[in-house]
Amino acid sequence: MEFKCAERAENVSKKLEEAVSQLNEKNYRLQRRDAEIIRLVLVFSLEKREYVGWKSLEVFDETC
Repeated sequence: MEFKCAERAENVSKKLEEAVSQLNEKNYRLQRRDAEIIRLVLVFSLEKREYVGWKSLEVFDETC
């Protein structure tokens, strides 16, 4: 999982894309090879004090 904070509502999509890029660049899915990996990004709004955006990335089954 990757978490990002957005100060304003208009920053949510930008923060989602930043988190997706970070997951892809860091290759977090390669850290575990013995389990199914589900990658998820969440954006928290400081203004609303709640999660306002999320995105699920492709599922990787490293056991195959």
